[in-house]
Amino acid sequence: MKNTKWTRRGLVRGIGAVIAIGVMVFVGLAPVGATFDHCEANGGVPIFFRSIPDNCEPAEAPQELRSSRYSSTAGEIMWQRSSGAIGYEIVRDGVSLGGHDVLSWFMTDLEETRSYTFQVRAIYPDDTRSEFSQVSIPSS
Repeated sequence: MKNTKWTRRGLVRGIGAVIAIGVMVFVGLAPVGATFDHCEANGGVPIFFRSIPDNCEPAEAPQELRSSRYSSTAGEIMWQRSSGAIGYEIVRDGVSLGGHDVLSWFMTDLEETRSYTFQVRAIYPDDTRSEFSQVSIPSS
């Protein structure tokens, strides 16, 4: 599991522990003195665990992000696969184009006099998301 930040939470004082995650609430039994660990994915909801996994490391962002403009209206962005990623979120000029299982994005709706900024981040099976990598397609 790839996560970005781990912090040790305090001791649980009592038999019952209530942990809120987003809109769901989980109620569990914990012995006095039990500890929980907090793993906070990039911009995500905190997740609680009883121990910190050995492989807790930052989620790998897409590498070698590059762009090509083929004509006044056509262009493409490309990147290298991030190890373990199941998809990529693509953002064009601040607007998300959603998650896709691709290593490039081809467009035929570019305006000749306009440049575009793209951001791409990896999505992992546990819904962890990497930092964004960024590239621009200049005007033609």
